[in-house]
Amino acid sequence: MEYIFRDIEDLITPVGNFNVYYADKKIPFSVIRNNFDIPYGEINISDTYYILISTSDLEIGSVYRVAFSCGEWEFEDSDEHTDCYCSVIENWAVGIGAYDPNDDEKTAQIYQYSKLNSFNTLRCPDKYDESKFISHIIETLPENNGYSFRMLDKSREYIQFPVAWIEINEYSAETYKNALGFWLT
Repeated sequence: MEYIFRDIEDLITPVGNFNVYYADKKIPFSVIRNNFDIPYGEINISDTYYILISTSDLEIGSVYRVAFSCGEWEFEDSDEHTDCYCSVIENWAVGIGAYDPNDDEKTAQIYQYSKLNSFNTLRCPDKYDESKFISHIIETLPENNGYSFRMLDKSREYIQFPVAWIEINEYSAETYKNALGFWLT
């Protein structure tokens, strides 16, 4: 693994910063390049990374946040256990994604709950049985500018979040947001 940055508290972009927090205190993280840089149509990206948070530094049961410092964020895309959110700030599209290690278990519990209650459509239970979950429980922040996660165990060496940003120039802002969705999920 080749690090771009190690033990930093701010991943600086042209329009804001990505940070990791425990309560309101910034905690250090590392950054590696995301090698999934396949062109989206004719759009290429150079600024696509993973934020890596070492689980050895985290406490089981504690809640952490990964967030961007500004902008209005919205859901962009999802695919097999991942989703991502994006924002257009000035002439830049910025995004963050996350992998949910418990997505399959949540889906199984949704089916079981819906069947048990004879619902005609799938419904989430009021509360999941977390005893079957692994690694961490992830949730989108209310502002959609990142994620919170609660550590369950240290079965993974790192918790990672793909992030990317790209300047809006030749194409519409929507096209660049779609490109981020492609690269981050």
